Amino acid sequence: MTLGECGSYTGFRQRMAPDNAGARTAPIHPGSAASSLGKYIAMRPHNARITAAITRNFAEANEALLKLTAYDKLNGTGFNRHAASFFSIAEKALFSDMIAGAIRIFDDHKEAGSLWYIIRCHEAAAHRAARACGIDMDELRRIVPKLRHIRDKTHFHIDKRTVEDPAMVWSDTNLSRGELTKALPNAAVLLANIRNHVYGENGDALTRYDGADVSMIVDACAEAARRTENKRRKARQQRPAVSFTRQVATLFVISFWKLLFSLDFWRRHWRHKCHIGMFPSLTDGCTKAKECTSFTQLVRSP
Repeated sequence: MTLGECGSYTGFRQRMAPDNAGARTAPIHPGSAASSLGKYIAMRPHNARITAAITRNFAEANEALLKLTAYDKLNGTGFNRHAASFFSIAEKALFSDMIAGAIRIFDDHKEAGSLWYIIRCHEAAAHRAARACGIDMDELRRIVPKLRHIRDKTHFHIDKRTVEDPAMVWSDTNLSRGELTKALPNAAVLLANIRNHVYGENGDALTRYDGADVSMIVDACAEAARRTENKRRKARQQRPAVSFTRQVATLFVISFWKLLFSLDFWRRHWRHKCHIGMFPSLTDGCTKAKECTSFTQLVRSP
């Protein structure tokens, strides 16, 4: 019976116990072979958790490489990144998510289920896989403090000491594109080979993507924008011009209404002056103005 069938060291002892299990047995002393076996089985990693961590970290590396390729191709199209457009938003999102994926893969925190957790669980197999693939583990670890600094200062946390100049965080880390393009595929290859060495499963393959469709999408959007602008320009040119007669008629109507409002103003002004007695010599005129209901009647009255 294997340890996997027993499930744990406790189950192993229960299943292998003789029929007189209730009888008193000799105690297990520290340092004995039985004690060492118990410690080894207690420290044995959970297979389901390890395989899940390998699957998750490989997927993160694969997605980060896809986004890095798309980001590079999008920058190479020469789109206007200063204008508010879908492509400027996509560029920032691709870069941010790519960095976030790299941070999750190379997180060396003791509670993180990252690449280093898998290597700690299967250290011998990981070093064999690294030697077989020509991967330098020390070089792979050099990216860890750089990504940790970015995570703690600006990417996942807003540090109050660097909030005024977040660009300084990136310059201090001195993280280059070449380091990312080398570390991400190395991590993916290492994870796939650990799966193969430990569990005998075929390693996952990275998604092939060259980003050729990015320039096609940008060119298609630019062409659509040009066509739309041409249609608008033609519509403005084909709009019928206002005739001279119509312009004259419009001016006449506007002038007529201005004249009416002016006459009404002077009618009200005349009645107000007569009412307060500012012109006592025009008493008859004031009397007539009070009896009249409009300026026209006041002018025509004898």
